[in-house]
Amino acid sequence: MRRNCIEIERSDKIKLYVDEENAEDILSYCEQNEKYSKKYNHIKEAILRRLAPKTLYGKVKTTKDIWEIRFFPNVKGRNDRIYCKQYDADPTIIIIVMVELFQGKKSQKIDKRIQDRLDVIKTYTYDIE
Repeated sequence: MRRNCIEIERSDKIKLYVDEENAEDILSYCEQNEKYSKKYNHIKEAILRRLAPKTLYGKVKTTKDIWEIRFFPNVKGRNDRIYCKQYDADPTIIIIVMVELFQGKKSQKIDKRIQDRLDVIKTYTYDIE
């Protein structure tokens, strides 16, 4: 399924986008208060500098092409994720599209409900200039 995305920020080697249909939900979540805004900026900078640890940004174990941003991975009861698609545009550029916000994940495991959403996300393609 073809979808549009909006560029958020870029570095020399990484371009960060957000899915156009989900942009408002994702960005309002990231900027909902000062604590979240600081965390989002920290994660964003770490990703753009290729310094993000796997606890904050890493591949989803059940898929080969979906990644996730974990906002508060070590805080009990706050297991929110932003699922992403990552593309290697060429050997020098990595493109990351923040696709969908998933709030209220109860555990580290991928249950059927989440896996169904990931299967839909896998079908998304983006025209990126």
